[in-house]
Amino acid sequence: MFCTTFYSYKGGVGRTLALANVALHLSLRGKKVLIVDFDLEAPGISTLNFCADAQGRPGVVDFIHEYLRNQSAPDASAYIYRCSFANVIDGAMVQLDVMPAGDQSPAYGASFAKIDWRELYEERDGFLLMEDLREQWATLGYDYVLIDSRTGLTDISGVCTRQLPDCVVALFFPNEQNLVGLTDMVRSIRASKARPRSPDLLFVASRLPRLDDEDGVLERWLERFKSELAYTPQQYRPLHQYDSLALLDQELFVVSRPKTGLAKQYRNLGRLIAQINAEDADGAASYISAISNIYSGKYKEVDLWRDSSNAFSFERHDDRLAEIKDIHRHDCVIQRNLAEHYFSLRDFTRLEVVLRLGLAATDTRVAGGVPEEVIPRLHLLQMRTSAETGDLESAISAALNVLKFSGAGERMVVEALMFLVNSNRSALPAPEEVAYFQTAGCSSIVDVMRKFGISSREADYNCKIALYVLRRFDSDLVDPNRSTIELALIAGGEFEAALRLLGDSRDQSALAALTVPDAFNRVMALWGRDGQPDIDLFLILLGVVSEGEGQFGDNANYQQCFGLVQAVLGNYDECQRHISQARTLLQARSVLRQFSCWSFVEEPQDDFIQHCSDIERLAKGEDILPLFISRRSGSVCCDA
Repeated sequence: MFCTTFYSYKGGVGRTLALANVALHLSLRGKKVLIVDFDLEAPGISTLNFCADAQGRPGVVDFIHEYLRNQSAPDASAYIYRCSFANVIDGAMVQLDVMPAGDQSPAYGASFAKIDWRELYEERDGFLLMEDLREQWATLGYDYVLIDSRTGLTDISGVCTRQLPDCVVALFFPNEQNLVGLTDMVRSIRASKARPRSPDLLFVASRLPRLDDEDGVLERWLERFKSELAYTPQQYRPLHQYDSLALLDQELFVVSRPKTGLAKQYRNLGRLIAQINAEDADGAASYISAISNIYSGKYKEVDLWRDSSNAFSFERHDDRLAEIKDIHRHDCVIQRNLAEHYFSLRDFTRLEVVLRLGLAATDTRVAGGVPEEVIPRLHLLQMRTSAETGDLESAISAALNVLKFSGAGERMVVEALMFLVNSNRSALPAPEEVAYFQTAGCSSIVDVMRKFGISSREADYNCKIALYVLRRFDSDLVDPNRSTIELALIAGGEFEAALRLLGDSRDQSALAALTVPDAFNRVMALWGRDGQPDIDLFLILLGVVSEGEGQFGDNANYQQCFGLVQAVLGNYDECQRHISQARTLLQARSVLRQFSCWSFVEEPQDDFIQHCSDIERLAKGEDILPLFISRRSGSVCCDA
């Protein structure tokens, strides 16, 4: 249970309406909410339309008198009433509970006046009574208790702002009177020892005029409040003046006019309260995100929970994160968020704890369940952690676990596969065993192949993926997916499979009709399958490639391909001319990697240049095979 008091030093700032709108917002989020009217001198909650079922009913004053008569705490549920409100969005009924101030009969004023608060606390154990009341609220299962407090500096306001709440929302209109009054109250709240931890403070400037502040009057007042009350921008929310006659009827905009700016501001305030409630899973997730941004340096002044001197307290944040961890130990979403935070800090000690809790969690969150990506994300973080701490066996196991979950998205799959390629290729699972591949469409799998990479390290596995795609989507392959699959199959030495897509016809007119890439790839695949180049086809290919110079001439890969064709035909001078252009284009563009027709994979600059030299050696008549063929046959590519 999280108890929040709405307090204002002066009336007329819309405190009760703000409380009611926040209460309804939290109720719409599926929370069990109780409103308590502790403004005993001027009760306002029961005047709201949706509180009709609580009007004229016994409440806080009657609860206290019952205690004074019997010297034992009454059953609080006897003074709590269920109220409903129709949600304009879908017509559904919004429900929350109300504990009114009292029955509001003619005798109410006298009944209230009979309560001597000093005597109650000093002689009748009033502190214990209020602790018992708070405990009863918790036992009744409320997620949030919102208290409407009396204005001013009084005994009652002290109960509401220091003993009962976990959080105090201080509403004010920015003027001298409110600043003086709030200063004393804020000081007393920060110094309070009534609760194990002093209440968090939030500040709301209410009914702000929507006017051009040409002379900076409003800006100066707000800056003065911020400075003298020592709060940060993230502890502050505005509520602007909203000109609508609906407010005369105390309409609750969160449910009756949810698209208005005022409704949005009420919801923002509700989300802020949830964020400092460690028990609220959604709020806790938002808190973790905010703290991560602070620690990572993304925000320079984003601290909701500085200490009273307005200094950033890492220790207090760590304590709150530990509290969140313990409260939500069976919530793998929260543990995942904590794991992300601790991994960003490289705090492996705490990280191991939350990873263990997250992976062991079997309970789902009440609202929304567990998103599919959470469990594989935890395994991915385990993989990263184990890799950084040197536990290779654990890292490999975690990577394989990532690939078992369909919730692992493209990026997670690519990262896990890349880790396995670099650490233990023999551990790579068959593509059929990768959960993502089992449900993803053709284009999605091909995207993984492209991001996974087409260097020599990934060639074998990319070829296996290509064969898997070919089995699943043979009739549905279209460019550019088909081209990616063709290249992967040739790079992996699966020439027969590649020719199923490229066609294996040796008809010279059919070859001449193909595009430059398709014609080149078909001839290369035939060379790989048959073990030797077909010179007649290479002569036709020379014409096809020559016609593409106007389109592809400024591409290093194209010039290298042209050089390879000339090399097979024994035209050394022409081969050398094109290879020289390939080197020049590559170096002029300063690219780190370039696709090489010698290996049919992307290569670093130095390797691409070496392949160019190998092509020149072929042109000189040396007995040498391209890498994409020798890799399959086991032949030695070159002496280098």
